[in-house]
Amino acid sequence: MSFKHELLHQPMVFPKKEIPFTESEWQILRRISSDVNYEKVTLSNAGDTHEIFVSRVVYDQFKDYKPKIMNTKIAPEILSVLLSEKMRAFYKEIIGSDHFIMPRCQFTILEKGGFISEHLDTDTNPHYYASIVLHFSSGYTGGSYTYTNYLRDAEVELKTKENSMVVALSSRFPHYVQAMEGGERRTLTYFLSFPYCQMDL
Repeated sequence: MSFKHELLHQPMVFPKKEIPFTESEWQILRRISSDVNYEKVTLSNAGDTHEIFVSRVVYDQFKDYKPKIMNTKIAPEILSVLLSEKMRAFYKEIIGSDHFIMPRCQFTILEKGGFISEHLDTDTNPHYYASIVLHFSSGYTGGSYTYTNYLRDAEVELKTKENSMVVALSSRFPHYVQAMEGGERRTLTYFLSFPYCQMDL
């Protein structure tokens, strides 16, 4: 089943049972998210404000947006999970093609007071097609993913749970993450693009 049509109208939330990851693959990603080092980021590459901790795996803010692996120690294990054959088949239902690249991939943590201001992901890289966020935690307050649905002229707050996935078209809906009130919001965010450069992954 293709998700492309629905994604034109709204971002989608996939529960754990609809995501092809095995339980051991979820555990791998969650373990790595706890082991890596994070840096505090308060200003995005596009100039919007954040209050977030980031650990970059693949990063694309270089000449012509050519991606580079930023953490060679963990990248192979992460990419083997995210780019497995079954996940590639899943992404095909999003992007509509077997041919895509992943120019950016990063773990993020939001703590009390943390937020991400309103933006479009294509403000950072115009080649992004789909934005994907894996949620590893649920015991927090605030921190809701909120997007502007211009078709209904309304803001919509998405309800996410632990081990869920949010998928959105990168250029379609402005969105932000509400300020955290308590707890920890831990995620893995990555982007899919049609090939625009050679990736050495």
